[in-house]
Amino acid sequence: MDLSGVAAAFALLSIPASVLIARWQMRTALAQSEANHRAAMEVAEANHRAALEIVDANHQKANEAAEANHRRALELAVEGHRSAIEVASQ
Repeated sequence: MDLSGVAAAFALLSIPASVLIARWQMRTALAQSEANHRAAMEVAEANHRAALEIVDANHQKANEAAEANHRRALELAVEGHRSAIEVASQ
């Protein structure tokens, strides 16, 4: 076998090795991509939970403020009603 035959045989044998290396690289890239996806999903879920907690706290504060305003309005209405009754009874 001359030098060109050896080179051809070597080239022929290197094809499966190249395919195998490319497959390993693809698997590694896919595994990294899946790990990145899982990490991104965990971050997104944590951010979503935090946002829901903030919204819930703000809603609770708004409800408490509305209840306090409502109670104060009722107190003022009762005071006004009592004053009107006193004026009318005099």
